Amino acid sequence: MTTKKQTTFKARQFTTSVPRDGLLIYAFIVTLLLFRNMYKSFTSERVAFAGPAPPDDDRSLPYAPLVEDDFVRLLTVAKDGVQCREIQHVSTKTLNDRRFTKVGLEGPRICSDSLPQDMSPRTCRIYSIDPSPDNIFFELKMGRRGCRVHLITNITDMNYGRIRNNSFLYPLHLSPQPGNAHYTLDNFINLMSHELKNIHIVKTGVNASEWRLLNTLYSSRIQAWKFIQQLRMVVHVPDPKSSTFEDFSYKYLLLKGLRSLGYHLVYSQPLILEKEILSPPSNTTVPDLDSNAPDLGMVEIKPKIYETIWLKA
Repeated sequence: MTTKKQTTFKARQFTTSVPRDGLLIYAFIVTLLLFRNMYKSFTSERVAFAGPAPPDDDRSLPYAPLVEDDFVRLLTVAKDGVQCREIQHVSTKTLNDRRFTKVGLEGPRICSDSLPQDMSPRTCRIYSIDPSPDNIFFELKMGRRGCRVHLITNITDMNYGRIRNNSFLYPLHLSPQPGNAHYTLDNFINLMSHELKNIHIVKTGVNASEWRLLNTLYSSRIQAWKFIQQLRMVVHVPDPKSSTFEDFSYKYLLLKGLRSLGYHLVYSQPLILEKEILSPPSNTTVPDLDSNAPDLGMVEIKPKIYETIWLKA
């Protein structure tokens, strides 16, 4: 009698364990399918704008115009999108102190919508990432208007200190990985005790500072993008003929992902135009070198540097 009860219990135990194993297998299969779909969507998004990656020996001929046009399309303000009510130009022509600015160099533009009406060091915070060493008039003027301005520069031979009223210099490297004199965006926010506080403007200056900012922004564990109200970035469009396709597409995705963080492009203006000599059309006849016929090559002017404003909405 006892033997029957034991065998019955074992049989029941075996039959109840089968669905659990099947459930684990089912969950494992579903997880694999999800990862596969995520990988496909990422890779398709990475190459859909430019087609397959060109070979290393000839990567610029058919792909360069296409990827560059798609990159520039990201820097075009949508007419039916979020708009800024007031674009303010901080001019450098009224500055008398020539130690901090070049004569004739225009200042940046910002959107006044994200600034508080009563600007004071407690209510207005501005980060300036790698400003131009010979032009920090914007930072000085915003400090004089009441905002607390923090200048983060990778020139580490400079000394930390107060430059003017409400303007402070920090010789630090902004980097996704912390280290010796290398700070992430989260590290700097914690250093300033700005957790859960609005940062009204984050501004970039020299070349590549915009990509360092975006790298640290996406890797922020405290979700700093929820508190940064405005990104004023000088975007240097990479040249697909000289940079690798992976680097070009990675920077493309950095800009494209700003919409997912809640940012909208409200201002975009080319700063520097570059002339490029195009090949003559295929149906034309190339003249002899000894003839005086005009050059059939066409000149195309392409913007290479954009001043942009991204507003949190």
